[in-house]
Amino acid sequence: MINWRRFRRLISSKDTVAFFGFFLLSCVIWVMYTIGTQREITMVAPVVYYGVPDDVKMDEDFPSEIEFTIADEGSQVWRYAFAKIDTIEIDLSDKFHGKSRKHIKIDYESYVKDIAYNISQTCEIVSIDPSDYQSDYQQVFTKRVPVVMTDMPVTGNEFAFVGPPVISPSEVRIRGTHSAVGEVSCVYLDTIGEPINENKTIRLKPKRIRGIEILDRDVRVTFKIERLTEKAFTLPVTVKNVPDGISVRVFPSVVNVVFKVGLSRYQQLNALGLSVLFDYNAIDEGVSTIPLRLESDYQLGNIDYKVVPDKVEFIIEKQ
Repeated sequence: MINWRRFRRLISSKDTVAFFGFFLLSCVIWVMYTIGTQREITMVAPVVYYGVPDDVKMDEDFPSEIEFTIADEGSQVWRYAFAKIDTIEIDLSDKFHGKSRKHIKIDYESYVKDIAYNISQTCEIVSIDPSDYQSDYQQVFTKRVPVVMTDMPVTGNEFAFVGPPVISPSEVRIRGTHSAVGEVSCVYLDTIGEPINENKTIRLKPKRIRGIEILDRDVRVTFKIERLTEKAFTLPVTVKNVPDGISVRVFPSVVNVVFKVGLSRYQQLNALGLSVLFDYNAIDEGVSTIPLRLESDYQLGNIDYKVVPDKVEFIIEKQ
């Protein structure tokens, strides 16, 4: 419980009165000093440019931000500390037409003033970095070229791709001199280092080409995968290229062909059109076994398979 009598004695003491007196005096002095003193604050504004034709290439890159310092009364500086700095938007549509000299200049002072004066009309611009932009430019040529995977990524042992990857966009714009652009037939994407074990869309960057600017660099590649399963067929060994008057017997005469196939192609894969071949022309003197070769009437694509056994023994007999 507060002892009011003791509290009244405390606040009415000379020391307390003196303390609060000096405190109020210092506040008044601080306010007067703040109001009458110029303070500086440094700010950064992002910059965007539009209206640059596709057939124009600047010798110098545009700065992406402008740093500026303003001076203002201390009471106004706090407004800058909490202000949201607008993006400077610069329209260059009229800078590239009707000029004999291919050169442009941008003065940033007026843009900075617009930002600063929207916050306080009493401010003074102390410095702008950079204060302007100057650059020559050259006319270049553009064309669209297809986007190509450098290498297909790998999958886990139990997975396979379903069809080719989908690249979006399938073409990108490139820009450069007439001779440099004419030598480019496609743009390659960065290599994917990690294995793909699930349906996934990956953002990849086009590989840089010396002397060429790639205008569209946001490329996405979508991969669709599926689980693998085994499907086996027992097939006879067919002997081919046997000369007249000779017969060849192979052991064993039938072998197994084991495919690792995706679930979507499991039903489509059958033994029709498959042949396991023993080629008489592949016999070397002194050998007793010959490797077998699988032939198919349709494209096996990237289906993995093995022939078990992959070699057979043989006996050559004269008829």
